Amino acid sequence: MDKDYKQRTSTIKDTNSPTWNETFNFNLLKGQDTLHLKVYDEDLVGKDSIGSAKISLKKVQQAGGHLDEWVKLPAHLGLGSHGEIHLILRLS
Repeated sequence: MDKDYKQRTSTIKDTNSPTWNETFNFNLLKGQDTLHLKVYDEDLVGKDSIGSAKISLKKVQQAGGHLDEWVKLPAHLGLGSHGEIHLILRLS
């Protein structure tokens, strides 16, 4: 998926375990086969990167168009982990 095509969740304040329950729709073009995720911690002085992940849309397609899994958010440079994010993806 084009890295410049972005959608953003709302900001969940004052918690270390946010729950978004938000739905996004993406119009995929031929050849767009990766969803890029970036997770940030927002505070008074700005936002800090918590982690990022890439989801293979081919993997979702091979799973019948549905993915429900916890995705690890590796720290920068692949060192350790900054937690996980639960994703449910549906291709239609």
